[in-house]
Amino acid sequence: MRYASEELMYPEVSAWLERFLLQRHLRSEVRVLDTSHLPVYRALRRLNITGLPGDWESWDIRVDVLGIISSKQSTQLALVECKNCAITLAHLSQLLGYCRVVQPEYAFILSPVGVSDSLKRLVVTHGRRDVLEYQHPARKMARSIVISRWDMATKSLDYASVITGDDNRARV
Repeated sequence: MRYASEELMYPEVSAWLERFLLQRHLRSEVRVLDTSHLPVYRALRRLNITGLPGDWESWDIRVDVLGIISSKQSTQLALVECKNCAITLAHLSQLLGYCRVVQPEYAFILSPVGVSDSLKRLVVTHGRRDVLEYQHPARKMARSIVISRWDMATKSLDYASVITGDDNRARV
């Protein structure tokens, strides 16, 4: 089952992301926006977000849903790409490029269809979870993209379908 259009996913995914971030960042301010028609740097500028890396004004990328986690110490981001078809290597590559630039705390690709057979074969069967990684912070676990089927009924991730870079679903 699919949505009539990808854009119909955005409000449901935004609501889920807000809950997800609030549960993990209890003492932070959380904002979630549909940025599918607006470059990330413009959205951040309009909200007058502080605590970002110096290169943030060069982030001329468009993600479908942007999460902003603001605390006194820092500002972190979450990027979500929604697809209304099977998630492919091309979709992964798009978000991987965005993540290499922005270095978000969280990154997701979600689809009500799930992952394509070829991408699943690459990542799961052949063990190439490294293709999901976008940042390797010193003395920390690598950050990686989370791929999941979007459950239209529960308006949440299908946790049985989640694929992560380290096969550790604890972060999700």
